[in-house]
Amino acid sequence: MLLSAYNVRIPFVFSLNPFPIAYFKGNCMPLSGQQGDFSLSADSLIRSTTKTQPAVDKPVIRADDVAFNVTVRPHFSDLVCTNPPYFALRDIQALGNNTITAKVITESGIENEIGIITGAEAGRHLAILGTCAYTRLDPAKKICLATDAEITFSDTHPTQPGPLTAIGTAFPIDSRNCWAKTTLSSASGVEICSLSVQYTLFSERTFLRLFSGHRVSGPIKGDSNPYVSCIYVEQLQANGHSLTATLGPIRPEYCLGHFDEIPALPVA
Repeated sequence: MLLSAYNVRIPFVFSLNPFPIAYFKGNCMPLSGQQGDFSLSADSLIRSTTKTQPAVDKPVIRADDVAFNVTVRPHFSDLVCTNPPYFALRDIQALGNNTITAKVITESGIENEIGIITGAEAGRHLAILGTCAYTRLDPAKKICLATDAEITFSDTHPTQPGPLTAIGTAFPIDSRNCWAKTTLSSASGVEICSLSVQYTLFSERTFLRLFSGHRVSGPIKGDSNPYVSCIYVEQLQANGHSLTATLGPIRPEYCLGHFDEIPALPVA
């Protein structure tokens, strides 16, 4: 997800029912060097949305499908133009023509959330998984920018230690768009959350041309993994059911691995 404008406003929803849902729509990622402004709104919870996704069943993880002693496929990160530390999926395995599974090791602290992984980190890993699944349909190198996503958390909150299991299935919409359905489960197989996400597809050449004004020379340097901690908001203001805040200047080291030549802050 990427945005070339200087101000970013993100409708974000948390419901109070037993199945919390977070929702965003639109490109919502400031480029490094910009200053991000975003909003959180409960109004979007009741807003109807039109989706172009075909009806499919939720991916199901079967014990005989998951084997973590397989070789890691590093070419996945190259095909979707993201790198560590942003890309942190492990033991990626293909389960079919458009489905893959991977192991997830939680990195960030849980902060004030319930469970064993934050919504932001779960969304990050699952969104990357969806792009990897799409490479099974089209192996050409592409950049997939998420434009619409909905994450739903289960009413159970597993606490078992150990690696998490992620599974994702990708579906084409047209030549420029695709979507993926993904789930994340605990080491014992209890579902934690599911993420449905839609992407706009760019060739690497087109992406670099569109955002050439933000291109950097040489690798971005950072002393630590920026995704293990939160970026705290500033100038928080409340207005009815909405909250507005700023992120401050976006530094390139906040964007390690996303993307190497055009650093952009991940929404998650």
